[in-house]
Amino acid sequence: MSLFGAAESSVFLPHRTCLILREDLIWLHVTADALIALAYFAIPLILLYFDVHRKQRFYSWVLILFASFILLCGLTHVMGIWTMWFPDYYAEGFLKMITAVVSLATALTLLPEIPKLLALRSPEELEAINSQLKREVDARSAVMTNLEDTVSQLQASNKELERFAYITSHDLKAPLRSIASFATLLEKRYGDRFDGEGREFLDYIRSGVEQMQSLTDDLLQLHRVNTTKAATGLVNLNQVVEEVGKQLHGVIVQADAKFSAEQLPRVAGDETQLAILLRNLVGNALKFRATDRQAEIKVSARRSGAHWEISVKDNGIGIAPEQHQQIFETFRRLHTQDEYPGTGIGLSLCSKIVERHGGEIWVESMPGQGSDFRFTLIADPVSS
Repeated sequence: MSLFGAAESSVFLPHRTCLILREDLIWLHVTADALIALAYFAIPLILLYFDVHRKQRFYSWVLILFASFILLCGLTHVMGIWTMWFPDYYAEGFLKMITAVVSLATALTLLPEIPKLLALRSPEELEAINSQLKREVDARSAVMTNLEDTVSQLQASNKELERFAYITSHDLKAPLRSIASFATLLEKRYGDRFDGEGREFLDYIRSGVEQMQSLTDDLLQLHRVNTTKAATGLVNLNQVVEEVGKQLHGVIVQADAKFSAEQLPRVAGDETQLAILLRNLVGNALKFRATDRQAEIKVSARRSGAHWEISVKDNGIGIAPEQHQQIFETFRRLHTQDEYPGTGIGLSLCSKIVERHGGEIWVESMPGQGSDFRFTLIADPVSS
């Protein structure tokens, strides 16, 4: 029965002989070795089960090496039972040597992993982290609830403001028309009775009516841009600028201005809103022209990635750098009504239109050196 044949059996004696054939002592060692071997064999099975059912298997190769070491340790105890009756000490020695090599390899492999293992969170730390995360989630949920409430309130408030702006601007038109009509009747019927001061008062009434009509028109236009969804079509800016030139032809001739446009692209957007945008920018260039030189207004475009950058440039009075952002605010005016008439809504309307088209608008200007209003629009993908 010897693993190395009869030669080894004739030289060495089995362990039970060393125990003077005392059955109680023999079975004590056999039972102890058997239990230890069973425990050693169970550990690799447990490690294998753990490795298979673990979601993140970062240390599988370490577990395999450690399981091999444990299994070999179990085999050494099985060999201890075997040598109780069969003196195969060479086989036992070879098995122990293999176990020693695997044990040393396991130890050397585990050394670099010690920092990673030490970095693993303890159950108490994980529980504390989970509690902190739960508190953060609860806090964020509360914030989100508050934000949703705030958004709902803002939406309701915006609807009220939009309705107020519409009703105010729309309902003001009727009394303004009445005032304008009665002012005309006064001039026709009693104009010859007015002195200089009376005619001045009448001019004030007409000027106020015109200003209020402009304000209501601009408010209605701003309301429509805010509430009407922009159409998504392809717009030929050459045609839009040509139409804007026709609409402002009288003002251009009266101002003796030079108005020109380069070849412009097709862009994605709402033609009506883009026409309002360009009409406002060209109209502002005509309004704020310099008195010491002929007004020149030029519309051009250049490609910038997936967008076109449109420029409306003039040689007018210019704008100070600290006012470049302010001019896009609603009702923001840089000049008095006597200097330059207006409502302070035009550039705010331009900003809204560009924003609704997914672009940006800004101005490059210095006092006395003209202004260059630039805005971006999404390019036509076909033409790109």
